[in-house]
Amino acid sequence: MFLTWLDWVLLVVLVIVFINGIRQGLWVSAGRMLGFVLGTIAAFFLMPEVNRFVDSPMWRIVAMVVCAVVLVGIGMAIGVAVGRAVRLRVNAPIARRVDKVLGGIVNTAIASVLIALLAFSLSSMGMPQLTQTIKESRVIAFVTKLTPESGRTFVASLWTDFLDSGVIPELGPMLQSQGPVEDNAVRPPNDAVQQAGQATVRITGTAFECGQNQTGSGFAVEPQRVVTNAHVVAGVEGPTVEDLDGNVYRASVVYFDPETDLAILQIPDADLPTLEVGRGLSIDDDAYALGFPAGGPYRITTGKVQAEGPATLNNIYGQDPHLTGIYQLASDIREGNSGGPLVDDAGQVAGVIFAKAPDAQVGYAITAEEAGSVLTSAQSYTEPVSTGQCLAD
Repeated sequence: MFLTWLDWVLLVVLVIVFINGIRQGLWVSAGRMLGFVLGTIAAFFLMPEVNRFVDSPMWRIVAMVVCAVVLVGIGMAIGVAVGRAVRLRVNAPIARRVDKVLGGIVNTAIASVLIALLAFSLSSMGMPQLTQTIKESRVIAFVTKLTPESGRTFVASLWTDFLDSGVIPELGPMLQSQGPVEDNAVRPPNDAVQQAGQATVRITGTAFECGQNQTGSGFAVEPQRVVTNAHVVAGVEGPTVEDLDGNVYRASVVYFDPETDLAILQIPDADLPTLEVGRGLSIDDDAYALGFPAGGPYRITTGKVQAEGPATLNNIYGQDPHLTGIYQLASDIREGNSGGPLVDDAGQVAGVIFAKAPDAQVGYAITAEEAGSVLTSAQSYTEPVSTGQCLAD
């Protein structure tokens, strides 16, 4: 693959950053990095207050971006000032030369991490062309590999916590645990479970009516059909689907049911690996939730089945109570897991993740039996349908 126009721009930026780091030296670059970290921490603690006082989702995004930029900028300015004061004390010629070289390296490293984190955040906005451009960049791919996964997970968590992009229903205890769990230890994912991840996708989109980005997970049941939750795509036109190989697709919603909280996406030009429907799970069985918690890196979340049976649930708009067959799981389900598959140890679909408990590490999945034809006859849905209203705060 050749370098894209974005690669050339980023390479020029990194060269300029490296030269600037040589000019300023290690202490100034280190001071800038420390200021950036402290400014980010300050923004982390102040953003919830901004979130509390700004009601409009669109203005909330603007306010929080401004807050983050100002606090990080102040932190970096203070760090640079301290670094310059320290550098004035470095007088030996050899020490000066080492200071310059290390300054260039540190400055470039900081810029590379920022590029990786910014690219990751932008790719979560549900814009197919932007996401595709980012995924095609070899420079971004390289610096992303060097960026710790914990950093990307942290940025994803901030995104969902403050912008409500990874909304997942929170439910109290739905079912009484049906007998004690014999062994809390879950077997590590085997090859079949690992392979099932190839059919799992990240779904992003913008609900313009509510001024918010939404992100969740899904899985292919046909090469051109993806199942997810209705609340993931509610109010979204043309959601973006991204597979584990980095391929990006623009999808259309061909089935949307707010009562069962299920939806089917059609991707005409895709050839995705698919999952088969399994025989279901029993109490105390190991279960694996596949998806993108907080819209971040792909993860397999392990768990145990605590209970199974019908529970009274509202539709995604909090209305029309009805009985739905669900699994109650001892599992750390998070925002962004919505719509992802719950698979058994054979890598087959046992259910669709759709909710979590507010406090305890408990999650919920719609059983495959309840989902029925959505899983087994998805190919029969071909015409785009309305995705209803978005779910505002």
